[in-house]
Order: sequence, then structure tokens, then C-alpha cells
Amino acid sequence: MRLHFNSCKVAILIATLLPLFVSNVGHGSDQRRDAEIHADKGLRLAQAGNLPEAEIELRIAVQVVPDDAGFLSNLGTILAMERKLEDSTGVFERALRVDPKDVTTRRYLAANRQWDIYRRQQAGRF
Repeated sequence: MRLHFNSCKVAILIATLLPLFVSNVGHGSDQRRDAEIHADKGLRLAQAGNLPEAEIELRIAVQVVPDDAGFLSNLGTILAMERKLEDSTGVFERALRVDPKDVTTRRYLAANRQWDIYRRQQAGRF
């Protein structure tokens, strides 16, 4: 059995429904795409050793999509690499609130806390 479509009716149906689809989905996907572009750029900058610019790009990604655990974890990692451990710890904690099962972020948070304990012990000895 072969189906025949009236092309005029299909065009009207698409023209009617497309704006509803775009208004509900398109804006969010555009935001996500923008955030992913910034996050990807940030990771490339980090790999090239430009941590301050990487931080800026990842902060933009997090600002655009604030509840993305991956963006948050990557930002926390960059902050840790910049030795901004308090900021990094806060961002890792925020990432874990979004995705409590993220073992890698949990491990990075634990490493930050261990490093902080070590720093405090060293400061107390001097």
C-alpha cells in the first residue's frame, strides 16, 4: 500500500507546527550549542597552557548552561590547575549537586580537600 500526501496540506501543517517546535526546543539547543562552543574552546586553551583564558571560556559555558555537571567539573579542574583551590572546591561541590554519581568529580573534590589539609599543615609548621 502506498501513501499519497497532499503536498499543500503537508506544507501548511509544517508551517503551523514548526514555530511551536522551534520556540520550545530551538532556543535551549542554541544556548547549549553556544555553551559547548565556549567549553570546547576553554579545553583547547587549557591544553595549550592558557589557563586564564580557559577559565573565562568555561565560566561563560557555565553561565549559559548553569546546571551542566560536565561544564562545572571542567571549570573546577581548570581552577585547580590555576591553584584556586577554594573556588575549585566550590565548583566541584556544585557539579556534584547536579550529578551526585559523578565519580571523577568526587575524586577531584577529594584531591582538593587533601591538598588543602596538606597546605594547612605546612602553614602551621612555618
